[in-house]
Amino acid sequence: AYINTDRYNLTIKPNTIGEGTKAFIQFSLPKALTGDNYNPIQESEIHQAKRLIAQDLSDRGVLMNLEECKVSRIDTFRNAATEEPYLDYAPLFRLLKAQRQQRRDYGSTFLWSNTQREICVYDKNEEVRLRGGVSRLPTPPNTIRFEYRLLNTRVTRTDTGIDRLKDITSFEAVKETYKMALKKHLFNQEVSDTDILSATNLEAILENYRDEQGRYWVDQFLRDYGAYTVLSKTDPETLKIILEVVAGNRQTAWRVTKGMEEQHAKMKMMTPATGNKTLADLYQELEEKVLNDLE
Repeated sequence: AYINTDRYNLTIKPNTIGEGTKAFIQFSLPKALTGDNYNPIQESEIHQAKRLIAQDLSDRGVLMNLEECKVSRIDTFRNAATEEPYLDYAPLFRLLKAQRQQRRDYGSTFLWSNTQREICVYDKNEEVRLRGGVSRLPTPPNTIRFEYRLLNTRVTRTDTGIDRLKDITSFEAVKETYKMALKKHLFNQEVSDTDILSATNLEAILENYRDEQGRYWVDQFLRDYGAYTVLSKTDPETLKIILEVVAGNRQTAWRVTKGMEEQHAKMKMMTPATGNKTLADLYQELEEKVLNDLE
């Protein structure tokens, strides 16, 4: 038997190791209270959210002591209202490697997981759009959600000290567990300060090459971007000196440098100054928005 509502799912199954039945209930505290899970609730609202679920179960003839139910999974989250669209951060997420967890890339979702724990990062606005839902409150245009999931009773109890629903009276235990996990697995490293083009700018630049450079536009893009990258790291005069030493020919050094300057200028013209970000910029922005106010 089962009951599926907008705010919880209840499944009743035969007890496979004894007599009677077992009940499994899944719910989101924010959704139980407000009808959506876009925004978190306050600690003062925890009891009210649980009470609403218990009351609805009772109204449907399901009598159970909800507070005594064992907790077999906990998902916690933070929303980061970001300065750039989600896809601009995808190159960064592809570099992050959680310890003892496998990373999967689903485009608008990144998942680092093993059999006991998961970290999931995804475009929350896109998820809401695909489900045809709307939030009860105005939301930022760019929202990335960082979820940490404890997938069974043992790790839930070990990591947070929570055994039964009655143990959830504040967010202190799960907040500390969340912070430690994301610091250990995602925000634990120095990211190279290598310049990258933001994804939206890169898409526009590639479209330009496709439309203007003919059959071999990809090769031309790679040559121009190579020149752009080199001359972003050094100046033309230094490059000319190095090339003359390596090639042993001043004319060759002058010709190559001149060509690279032209290629660099072409790429630079298509790259708005305000649209350039480094991996370090993106990393530091997310680290601050996800972890800083958890101190």
